[in-house]
Amino acid sequence: MMTRPNPPSRVRLFLGLALLIVSIGIFALPREVSAHAELVSADPPPDTIVEHLPSALVLTFSEPVDVLGDGIVILAPSGRIVQPNGALRFDDDRTTVVLPLSSHDELGTYRVRYSVIGLDGHLVTGSYTFSVGYPSRPADALPAIGALTLLQALTRFLQLLGLAALGGGLLLGVTARGTAAAGLSRSIRRSCSVGALFVATASLVMLAALVILAGDGSLAQNIRVVALSRSGILWFANLALALGLLATSALPVPPRGKQLGWAIGAGALALVRALEGHAVTAPLAPLSIAIAAFHTATGTALLGSSILLPVVLRTTLHGSDRALAVGTRLLRRWLVAVLLISEPALLSGAYVLWVNVHSPTALGTTWYGRLLFGKLLLLAILTVPLLLSLPRWFRSRTLPLSALRLAGLPASLALVLAGSLSLLAPARAPAPARTDATGLQLAQNAGSYLVALTISPARPGLNRIAATVSAPSGQPIDDAEVTVALQTAEGPQLVRLERRSATYHASLALSADTWDLSVYVTRPGEDAPPPARFVVPIPVPDGLALLRAVDSAMNALQTVEERTRLTSGGPVVETIVQYRAPDRAAYTVTTPGRPTRETIIIDRTRYDRAGMESWTEQPWPGSQPFRWPSYRYADTAEEVRILGIETIDGTPCYQLSFRDAATNTFFRLWVSVTDLRIRRYEMMATGHYMTGEFARFDDPTIVITPPPTRSDTALR
Repeated sequence: MMTRPNPPSRVRLFLGLALLIVSIGIFALPREVSAHAELVSADPPPDTIVEHLPSALVLTFSEPVDVLGDGIVILAPSGRIVQPNGALRFDDDRTTVVLPLSSHDELGTYRVRYSVIGLDGHLVTGSYTFSVGYPSRPADALPAIGALTLLQALTRFLQLLGLAALGGGLLLGVTARGTAAAGLSRSIRRSCSVGALFVATASLVMLAALVILAGDGSLAQNIRVVALSRSGILWFANLALALGLLATSALPVPPRGKQLGWAIGAGALALVRALEGHAVTAPLAPLSIAIAAFHTATGTALLGSSILLPVVLRTTLHGSDRALAVGTRLLRRWLVAVLLISEPALLSGAYVLWVNVHSPTALGTTWYGRLLFGKLLLLAILTVPLLLSLPRWFRSRTLPLSALRLAGLPASLALVLAGSLSLLAPARAPAPARTDATGLQLAQNAGSYLVALTISPARPGLNRIAATVSAPSGQPIDDAEVTVALQTAEGPQLVRLERRSATYHASLALSADTWDLSVYVTRPGEDAPPPARFVVPIPVPDGLALLRAVDSAMNALQTVEERTRLTSGGPVVETIVQYRAPDRAAYTVTTPGRPTRETIIIDRTRYDRAGMESWTEQPWPGSQPFRWPSYRYADTAEEVRILGIETIDGTPCYQLSFRDAATNTFFRLWVSVTDLRIRRYEMMATGHYMTGEFARFDDPTIVITPPPTRSDTALR
């Protein structure tokens, strides 16, 4: 016989405790929710400097997105909103968004804010900056849409509660089939109706929020925008299914027909939830969606029935012996059903764990991993005791109702964790991080010394300054006094760098501006050489993508002339080089106090002469013939940064800086904004300070032919 609790207030106490757990779970969710869709690239890119505001903003995300209303906004340096010049456009797979822009002539730093809805239905917000002409202080960020994010969390949790009530009621309805307890059937039907009502309410609230987000158009226009978006379609489907279930409960349909309709509707709702969840972006998406829908259906049926069972059995606790027998039979059937459902629920949960958690360590280091592991652990805690206790309950024909109520506690907690998981990004293997400007390395000569300057993180705020000084022989200078001079709002400022071994350090507070730094090097017993001068924008944009484009532009040349000046702090060696694709070059080298040297290279042959001597011929050294053009700066470049835009001989040029990792050489390039060809460059290495210029691009008058050699003269 079933033991009877004395006062029914214990049931109310249990329900109150379960409600408290659910409430704590909702408001104890981590505030910093990981993004789901991610911004992969942008044009203009983040932290870059462009000459003019482009005609369109292009954002590319890691998955298809929807943009409702003013989801993408650009703030000019003055704080004004840059008006769009047409409607948003998407590419075929909706991962790239194009926003046409009206003309805007403000110079300075612009801020882009985006609010998009990812493939999994989650709202993702973010912002970045780029500059036109030169960096400046950006306008304050537009307020993020925090209320909608919180509303989305609450509606998803309400939807999950509805599925739990619906699934739990259906499972109890199946196990109660054939019983003659009218009160029991009413409780189960009421649970299914309440579940459908929860889903309908969540859908209406979320759709209303999406309509508000859609912009300032008319109500009909906003509803149409939402109805055409993927997220809106899924929430309308939720609403239609929930209303259909409510209508089914009111129709004069036989009980079996109602149960069948509810089961189909509940399965469809589980599928719709999977379509707006993490499974859509998982590997093997169709399989992941099917397993996620199955896991949602079985999991909510298991958890919902565990929580609802004490409430449903309340009608049998104080009834006749026949009513108690009906409750006992229901309970035994339910235990069997739980054992049948638990295994596939845990197996499908293990698949979810395998797909969404990239390593075992993520179970303890990420919110998603912790909550998913906790949910599966609570499911096991709920299932294993029932499995172990089932034989004893059948032998004694008794039921410890206190244990049954206690089983509802891990079920409630598991439901809270399941709701939390729908809000967090999966702990999958991270995508390759976008290259961000995190520091700046520059080099310049101070007389015969090479000064290498590092500024980190090269962003507004406190920055660490480190300098190394090398002699032309490469020997580090560790006995110098190194001072940085800069112009601040309070006037000129001198900062003496502290020597630590062969490196000199200091900290400087730098605002968003272009800074002119002069580094003075003074050694005992020597006259101070001219300072090494550095012009530094803060923040400093990344330039690797631009450098790759420069390589491509230079490698497309047919001819060019290059002029260089090389010194180590003393005499200057000047060189004029003419190139012609694909295998020719001609050098003229002028060194003070020496005859002019000339060299012509054609494929595998080299011709040389000094002054007015005859030409000599010899093979080109190496196993490979000479080839030009062959510009590959980006292959070995590190710390590539854009220092700004400077006009060179009437041509606006990007100024790029980087360090060549293969040779430890520091470069600065001045690259035309229009054709990305190098106009000027500096190359700084130990004892090797070179400047150069390129001109006569694709000039057809550059012709390189073999010179007459001694053998040719003798034959004549």
